[in-house]
Amino acid sequence: MGVNNMDITGYRNNSDGKSHFGELSLKKGYIVANGDENAYYLLGANSGYAFPELIHPEDQPSFFSAYEKLNEGEQDLIVRFRNANDKYVWLYITMKIGKRIIDGTESVEISFYDIMTIQGKFRHYMQNMNKYRRFLGLSNQVFYEYDYKNDELMVYRYNNAKNVMLFREKFADVERRVESGDTEHSDKAAFETFAECIRNGVDGFNLKLNGSIFGVPELESGFEVNGGTIYSDDGKSLSVGVMKSTSRSHDDKAYYLTEAARDSGTGLLNKRAISEYTIERINAGGDKAMYLAIMDVDDFKRINDTYGHMFGDQVLSKVSEIIRSVVGQRGKVGRFGGDEFFVLFENILDEAELRRILKVITKHILWAYSGVIKDFAVTTSIGISKYPDDGTAYDELFKKADKSLYIAKAKGKNRYIIYDESKHGKLDASEESDRPLGISAVLSNEKKISMISELVLKLHSDGLAVLDEALAKLQEYFDVDGIAIYKGNGWKRVYSVGKYIGAIDNFPMYDGDYKSNFDESGVYSENNTRHLNTHYPMVYSALEKQETTAFVQVWLDDGNYGGVMISFDVFNRSSKRSESDRNYMTIAGRLICELVMNSDKL
Repeated sequence: MGVNNMDITGYRNNSDGKSHFGELSLKKGYIVANGDENAYYLLGANSGYAFPELIHPEDQPSFFSAYEKLNEGEQDLIVRFRNANDKYVWLYITMKIGKRIIDGTESVEISFYDIMTIQGKFRHYMQNMNKYRRFLGLSNQVFYEYDYKNDELMVYRYNNAKNVMLFREKFADVERRVESGDTEHSDKAAFETFAECIRNGVDGFNLKLNGSIFGVPELESGFEVNGGTIYSDDGKSLSVGVMKSTSRSHDDKAYYLTEAARDSGTGLLNKRAISEYTIERINAGGDKAMYLAIMDVDDFKRINDTYGHMFGDQVLSKVSEIIRSVVGQRGKVGRFGGDEFFVLFENILDEAELRRILKVITKHILWAYSGVIKDFAVTTSIGISKYPDDGTAYDELFKKADKSLYIAKAKGKNRYIIYDESKHGKLDASEESDRPLGISAVLSNEKKISMISELVLKLHSDGLAVLDEALAKLQEYFDVDGIAIYKGNGWKRVYSVGKYIGAIDNFPMYDGDYKSNFDESGVYSENNTRHLNTHYPMVYSALEKQETTAFVQVWLDDGNYGGVMISFDVFNRSSKRSESDRNYMTIAGRLICELVMNSDKL
C-alpha cells in the first residue's frame, strides 16, 4: 500500500475540523471532472491538478496499482492526500469504473473518507442524535418519515427518547387503499396532494388530511402536516415532517406554505411564492447576509427545438433536483418559469462557501448530461446579489442579480457572476430588467388603481408608442410571466413580452366553441388550463407547449369572426385572480386591443 509506518498520530493536527466524506469523478488524464461540495472543499484551489499529483509520492504506486485493477471490480486503498491547505490528510478511497464515456475514456468514480475525523465525528453525531431524540420525546408530536429507497412510510412519536411506531406500510399500498375507497372518510384529493408532494420531493409543504388514513388515534379528528424532503448527493433520500391535530384553524398561513405555491413541473416554489418568501425574509433580515441568485439554463430553446419538449422537461426536472439537493437547508429554491430558477441563500457562512456551492451546482449540471447528448452540453449561467451590501429592497437586489446573469451570459455562459459595483457598475434605467418581479402579492389595491389610471391616460395620449412600458407595468403589478397579443381572422401573434418557450404563433380560437367561454365583457379567466383538455384539445396542446398553466384573456370582437385578443399568461403555476384584479386587467386589456385593432403597424 506504500505505507510502511502505520503510526499516523502526527497527521491528526492536519485536520481542519471538517469531516471529509465526499465523491468525485475523474476523466481522461486523472482530471477531476465533477465532485460534490465536500470534494471541492478538500481540493480548494488544487482542483485543476491531476488527482495523483495530490497523493503523497510514497502512496502513488498504490493508487496506480489499484487504478489498473478497476476492470476486476471496485478497489479500496488508504493514501495521504494534499488538501486545500497543502497539508496531507489520510483518506480511505473507494474507486470504481463509472458509466460515462468522456473523450473516449471511461470515467472513474471515487468516494473518499477522512479517517482522521471519523471516530470523533461519530461520537459527536451520536451525542447529538440522543439529544434530539430527547427533545422529540418532550415535544409530544407525531412524526412521519418516507424512505424513497424502499417506498416505506412510517408514522411514529418519541417516548423517553425511544421511537414508538404508530403506523408502517409501503406507500404504494397506502395509495391503492385510499384510491379504492377502503379508508373510511378519507379525503382523496388531500391525500393525492400529499402523495404528489412526497413523490416530487417538495422541500416544504403544509396540508390538512383526514386522520383515518393512517388509523392513528392522536390524529383521528384530522391533522395538519408540515413536511419537506432531505436530499443526498444522489437525489431524494427521505421525506419527513410533523403531524399535528387540527384542533384550531390555520387558514392565516402564508401563501408560500399553501398547496398552490408549488410549480407543477418541478415541485419547487413558484414565482409568486419564492418572491413572497424572499421579500418576507429581506424585511426581517436585519444585518444577516443573504444572497439572491437567478439561474438560467443556457440555450434551452435549442434543447427543446433539437430534442423535443419531453426531453426539455426532463432536463428542467433534473436541474431543479440538482439545485435543490446542493442548496439543501441553506436556502429556498423556486422556479420563475421556463428555464429560470431562483435561490435565496440564507444560511451561508461566507462568500467562499457560496462560491463552492455555485461551483458544485454548475459542475453537477454539466456532468449530468456529459456523454449523454452528442456535441451538446447542458450548462447554466447564474447571477448573484447580496443583501444588505447590494441593497435592502427586493426589486433592487433582483435587478442587480439579473444584471449579473446577463454579464455571465455575455462572458460565454456556463459560469456565475457575483455582483460587484466596482467591477460591473451601477444600474441605470437602460439596464433595468423588464421582467416581472413577482411582487403583486404585496401591492395594495390603491397602488394598482393608481397604476391603471396612469396607464390608461398614457395609452390614450401616446397610443402604441408606450406599449412596451404598459405591458411591463402589467407584468409587474399583476404577476404574469408573459403577455401575448393575437390579431385577425387567423389569430396571429403580433406582439408578445415575456420568456415564452414554444410560443403560440396562431391561437386556435376556432377550437370547438372556445369563444363561448368569454363573458359579455369579452373576458375569460382560467386558473388551471388542464380543464381545457377534454373540450378544447387544440387550445390545451398549444398552451401546454408554451407552458401556460393559467391566464386571463380579453377579446375585442371586430364583428367579422375575428378581432384582437390579449392573453395575460402564467407559466408552470396556478394563479387565482381576485375580482378586482380581473377588472383592472380587463380595463387595460380592452384599451390595448382597441389600439391594436385600429393600427396598421401590428
